[in-house]
Amino acid sequence: MVIIRPISALIVAIMLLPTVLAAAEDGPPRQTELKGEAKAIAEILENSQAKLLRDHKVDAVLPLLTDDVKMIFGRGEKPGPYDIVLDRPKIEAMMRAVYHGKPDAKRKDDFGCPEVDLSGNEATVRHESHSTSPKFEEISAQVVHLRKTKDGWKVYQSRTWLVYRKYPGKEARYTPEKWKSLDEEVDRCMREGTLYELVAALTDACRFNEAYTQAKEMTEEDEHEATAWLWRGYTATALGHMEDARRSYRRARALDPKAEVPEFVKVAEKKPEPKPVDSE
Repeated sequence: MVIIRPISALIVAIMLLPTVLAAAEDGPPRQTELKGEAKAIAEILENSQAKLLRDHKVDAVLPLLTDDVKMIFGRGEKPGPYDIVLDRPKIEAMMRAVYHGKPDAKRKDDFGCPEVDLSGNEATVRHESHSTSPKFEEISAQVVHLRKTKDGWKVYQSRTWLVYRKYPGKEARYTPEKWKSLDEEVDRCMREGTLYELVAALTDACRFNEAYTQAKEMTEEDEHEATAWLWRGYTATALGHMEDARRSYRRARALDPKAEVPEFVKVAEKKPEPKPVDSE
């Protein structure tokens, strides 16, 4: 059986895009009492988040996104060279894939209170989420920007980054020093590692564009190796290339029926998938 690590934090970012429940950084949850417009924003987003996680109702969330919405996944609050930026078509495609099927009853999401800043027709929501399942634990921080339109408050940008992650065999808190050590491991693999080691190091360092390029090279060199296709599917998902992700995971399962794939792939094997969104 071939196993690739749990789905990336980018999926968690998609899952938590409408979330405003949060925990404070480096401390207990903030018990901020929201009032007026700030409270209204929190309630709108909280209700949509509940429908998404509890009922997998993607269409309850999509109206909250502007047509030009951007979701950014990076290595910290400030922009960086390894940022991933997803537009609305890719966000929708990923949401419909991840929330295709029954909710994961074993997944738990622990939230505290949001921090909402208002400035005229603009709002910024900051939060930190703690997600757990039998196989992983993850803490990610997020800043969500909204604007008030004639149709109400809508999300036009979010930025998410890893704070902490634990899964079988690995545990890490993502400090600047940790990112530096991960980049050093990438450099080592470039000099003397195998292609598989390099892809693993790049994904550990959240350098998904490079990892995807190398993963595609792996499938060209080892087209009959399930692990290569799993890495390609994993990195394609992180970048929102959902059609290639599906094809890659299907190929991996064809080569190794016991290959561990994301739940949305398993669900799709049992029943027809929704019509994919054209992200071109």
